[in-house]
Amino acid sequence: MMILGNDSYAELYPFPAPYQIPVCPNYGEYDDISLPESILNPEAAIEGIADPMAQTMNAISTFLDKVEQLPYEKEKMDMREEFMIGSNNWVVSGNKTATGSPFLGTDMHLTWSLPGMWYEAHLVDLNSDLNVYAVFVPGVPVPVAGHTAYVGWGESIASYDFQDWYYYNGINDTHYNYNGEATAYETMEYLIPVKGQDSVPYTIKQTVHGPVFSDVPLSEDLPNTVIASHWLSYNISQDLFAMYGFMHAKDVFEFYDAIQYFDLLPLNIAFGDTSGNIGITANAKISIRDDTGLPYWHPGGGKMPYNGSAGEGEWIGYLAFEDRPHTFNPEQGYLASANQYIAGPDYPNVETINDGGAVGYRARRINDVLAKGSEFTMEDMIALQTDIYSVRAENFIPSLLDALDTLTTLTPIQQAAYDELEGWSFLMDKDLTAPAIFQVWNSSYLTMTFQDEQEELGSFSTPSYALLEKHTKEYPNSQWFDIVSTTEIEDRDDMILAAFDAALLALEDYFDTEDISQWKYGDIHQVTFNHMMGLDGLGRGPYRGSGAAYTVNPSYGENYRNGAVVKTYSGAGASERILVDFSDMNNSISILPSGERGISSSVHYADQLVLFLRGEYHVQYFGAEDPDTLKSWTNIESMIFFKKEDN
Repeated sequence: MMILGNDSYAELYPFPAPYQIPVCPNYGEYDDISLPESILNPEAAIEGIADPMAQTMNAISTFLDKVEQLPYEKEKMDMREEFMIGSNNWVVSGNKTATGSPFLGTDMHLTWSLPGMWYEAHLVDLNSDLNVYAVFVPGVPVPVAGHTAYVGWGESIASYDFQDWYYYNGINDTHYNYNGEATAYETMEYLIPVKGQDSVPYTIKQTVHGPVFSDVPLSEDLPNTVIASHWLSYNISQDLFAMYGFMHAKDVFEFYDAIQYFDLLPLNIAFGDTSGNIGITANAKISIRDDTGLPYWHPGGGKMPYNGSAGEGEWIGYLAFEDRPHTFNPEQGYLASANQYIAGPDYPNVETINDGGAVGYRARRINDVLAKGSEFTMEDMIALQTDIYSVRAENFIPSLLDALDTLTTLTPIQQAAYDELEGWSFLMDKDLTAPAIFQVWNSSYLTMTFQDEQEELGSFSTPSYALLEKHTKEYPNSQWFDIVSTTEIEDRDDMILAAFDAALLALEDYFDTEDISQWKYGDIHQVTFNHMMGLDGLGRGPYRGSGAAYTVNPSYGENYRNGAVVKTYSGAGASERILVDFSDMNNSISILPSGERGISSSVHYADQLVLFLRGEYHVQYFGAEDPDTLKSWTNIESMIFFKKEDN
């Protein structure tokens, strides 16, 4: 904001973000997008900031920029697309399914690894009705996502802000100014082991809000400024108690009651039950900030650092559990989350609960499919969970073709690319050429639109594809399309065509041919499953990959960087896939992109990965009524029975 000014900042990072379909439909809709009818079975510019304040903010920005340049942080930033975290989940009511009962789908998007981060377990208590099939984290005795005989659930990352930054006037090594008073740091003492040397003592200071970050040797511009972070996850967690409640709930209402204890990690939790109920809610504590008395230029809501020495931005409580956005049994007959906005404009705390950076392409696709469809089957749920249709391409390609239509003639390579894109069905298929052209062009278009301003004004985050889509559709003469280094005033079509020519040149150079039939997407977009400790020979891949960052079936990576095509190796995507059939839990299916065993020589080390790459699943053998039933499952290699010593 300090670089761009208030007006430009609001334009590039607006609230609300473009094209958001809220997770919870009962709080209104945003004006720039609407869903088809669901089919059922029968501010002012920033001026006059005091120089000391501007200097402090600029110093904080410089410090955070330097943190991002640390080798391990820079690698994360450079590869952010490959390791982006997200998730999908949805739950469909019985009035939209062929069975008359709900379906639930969930897949959490995390880093792929071998051994996998999850393992599947089926827990049965033969002395009660406890029967749960779910994915677990090794060492944690409660399920993360799955189903029992009564309920099923899955999570996606929620998009609200749960971390704030504070700056203070430092007094000396032991005290800082907090709320106008000299306050002593708390300290945490550590010994850092160093191979072949003595351990190195290290002290972390802590303010009333959290640990101090400005002690690292990057802060020469902050000689007397202290920076600390307040993070929700510093609090004591009751999450295990909540997950224990999940596995014992008999319906969605008991399940919802248990969610109130899941209070640290912000998630959208979708759930359903065998009685036909469906629901979704945002979990975790939502902080209430005291934004009274802020300077006129400070937007509040944790969007900029607070002046801790002046007592700004204190967390004065948390939103009551019942006031968090939630929905049960909506008229539209389904609920879905894919990291988009949680609530619509009618929600009273709408800016607190929604993250302005949400992109929303996966959510748009899932909502479109579920709204338009009816009589859904398990096969339809599989198709949606493995879907590689690009809503992003659907919305950008018409503008590209229209811009090319303005040219008097096309070169042979332009015409070939035009024909390929015009006949494309927007599937990010590894064996097609059109996805390669689109992916490189769209990335080039985003980069070229904003890079001249970034070079002239200073570093600022590249806006989202959704923001670029909105400007492309609605503001063809936006100032951001103009190239500031030229005397001409460029518009949208100028930028689209320049980016297109740059993309074709880069693709021709990468593939070393003008024959675009050789430009296959899978040759520049691949997926890999590395060993979690980076041990050579124990990973799998790379494999040619379908999908993209914003398809329902995701794999990450930008294929255009510094004017050239780059091959990307996505190391993240769906970390599990679970589909629950509430008409018969025995029909529920799942798959991991790994295996059940962590021993590399085991046949089960990566056997599920083969199925995962083909878009296939395995059955769960859920029905377990007595020991004889268990013993009749001839495909089960082993079972473990736990008995008390006196039994």
